[in-house]
Amino acid sequence: MITQNHNSMCEEAKLYYYDCLCDESRGLIPQSITKHIERCQNCQKQINQLKVALSQKDCTKSQHMQDLSAVTTMLQLHFAYIGEHVTCETVRPFLPGFLDPAIEIRIPTPITVHLDNCPKCAEDLKEIQKLNLNSTQLYGLSQFFAKGHSRETTEFPDMAAVSAMAERADSEVATIYNIDESAKARETVKPDDLYAGFPISVEVIEQKVDVEQPVSNINFAAALKEKVSAMNLKPFLKIAVAAAAVILIGFALLLNTTSAKAVTIQQIYKALDIIKNVHILKSAPDETGLLTKITEERWVSRTLDIYMWKNETGFVLWDVSNRLIKTKEYETSEIEMNQLLEDDIPGIKQKISGSLGIVPFNIPPGSELHRVHDEIPGVAEGIEIYDLELVTRKYSGSTEFKKLRFFVDPKTNLPQRIEISRKSTADDEYNLISMIEVKYLTDSEIQAVIKDAGF
Repeated sequence: MITQNHNSMCEEAKLYYYDCLCDESRGLIPQSITKHIERCQNCQKQINQLKVALSQKDCTKSQHMQDLSAVTTMLQLHFAYIGEHVTCETVRPFLPGFLDPAIEIRIPTPITVHLDNCPKCAEDLKEIQKLNLNSTQLYGLSQFFAKGHSRETTEFPDMAAVSAMAERADSEVATIYNIDESAKARETVKPDDLYAGFPISVEVIEQKVDVEQPVSNINFAAALKEKVSAMNLKPFLKIAVAAAAVILIGFALLLNTTSAKAVTIQQIYKALDIIKNVHILKSAPDETGLLTKITEERWVSRTLDIYMWKNETGFVLWDVSNRLIKTKEYETSEIEMNQLLEDDIPGIKQKISGSLGIVPFNIPPGSELHRVHDEIPGVAEGIEIYDLELVTRKYSGSTEFKKLRFFVDPKTNLPQRIEISRKSTADDEYNLISMIEVKYLTDSEIQAVIKDAGF
């Protein structure tokens, strides 16, 4: 019997402990891992302890455990590229995983930093998002990209778009991600540094690419398997970053992982850039000063290419895909339908893209969010609060002071609510003038809202 606690196979087997307890996932465990676990007293002990721990938890958490196992596996695959040139070809098989809700990467990795710095890969991610694939289809797309994009048995809703992504040559951007413990303590040179506080350094390389050269047909899966089995994670495991420790170092950290740094305005912009459907409710103070006066309500669907607006008189819906604008007034309940003019389409598309009007577009570069640690009644557990103060000089020569208070989910970097306050001078107190509440909807939820509106 194998009794070595630090056997390299034991470390690899940890990734499959949850799968051993799940009938549906057991068949996905590699045969070499299964044989090792059958012969290893240490692994069997760890699995039994996990089984006991799970039996003491609410059964509704089992899906959460499976999700953590998936995140752990994905992180190991990401960190296989520490210190190496990462190109579009490297990143492409990972792109579908960013859209799987079960796999949430909350720390910078060699794959995510390339995505941060490569506009073409970011555009590919948006195109994949438009396909509206489920988890099984996203996994299939990863396999499609990884196996040299063979068309034998794989079909997707927009095969032309998928093939175009698969056949796209590398961009001129390559990145190298290195572990640099001194970077964590070093003062940030740039206020918009996405990786401030993390013990890493990121090198962005402008590489010349022959656009005529076809994409090479590598055996991605085999190459990655060899890389993962050969890599040495010891230098990385020395770093005291709780979020990064989720890779291999135990169940306690897996169950209690928290974000290693504060949310930045750049991260909020980035998170808003990839959401699918959203409901935005704006309100203002009434005569009593309470925020009960609804001034505007909007629904945006990037998957359906739809923008719907509601005020006190009725609804207006812009359907870009069908080139239609529909209007419904409360008094008559009649729906007026007109052709959407080509000159109006760019403006509507602009409303659907970007920050959706949730965050002002004119925030000065270098603006920083400041964490609010005061306890505020009514704030959901886990939500973090940040203030952003802005000073604007008007044409009249007067100065306006504005404060945006963000209530942010640190797991997604998405704002749940934004309160906007204003004052006339630096010595005045801020007065709350409006509030934006944001809900992130599924495709079916947005379709139900449109149907309820009568469209």
